[in-house]
Amino acid sequence: MKQICVFLLLIASVTTDLNGQERKIWFLSIDFGPSFPVGQFGKKEFTPTQPGTNNMNGLAKVGTQRHLSGGFFINNKLALLSQFGHSDYLQSDAAYEEAFSKNLTQPFSVYTNARRWEVFNFLTGGKIHQELGKGKLGFIEFRLMAGLAKTNRPKFEVSVTEGTYPFYRTLISVYEASLKLPVSFAWQTNLGIGINLD
Repeated sequence: MKQICVFLLLIASVTTDLNGQERKIWFLSIDFGPSFPVGQFGKKEFTPTQPGTNNMNGLAKVGTQRHLSGGFFINNKLALLSQFGHSDYLQSDAAYEEAFSKNLTQPFSVYTNARRWEVFNFLTGGKIHQELGKGKLGFIEFRLMAGLAKTNRPKFEVSVTEGTYPFYRTLISVYEASLKLPVSFAWQTNLGIGINLD
């Protein structure tokens, strides 16, 4: 894929104050939660990779993500931050099965072995932070960031057979190895809830 765009809907966050003052300035947080793929990355229709390109639908399901973030507050609600993150996504077996069994009329069975997408990213941006109950009840925040991502495209293998063992024959057999894609542009937006440790 030429570009990976990931939409992260909900983050649970644990944040600590680094400067030890009454008013927070610097902060460090550990974030985790579900990650929702969008665009071509999340499409569930299989498209074979064209020779000489990495352009293919991701078939990615809802994944998980975790981040280490740090930054500083401009005022009580606005902050600038950077983060290093990792996320992974299972692929849709059903999409592979549908694509490779299309137009087959005789009884058949489909075997699919599809591994996970992995995305590592380094992003910079801003966030809007709102304390709840003066911080005693935690906080909610919205983030918008952009930066670079390194993606590992997973391997997959699919075989379609007819008959039963040992009397069966293979109709289709496809294998594609895993591939480390070039560094690409990435953006993400977050809506999160969290607690303060200080």
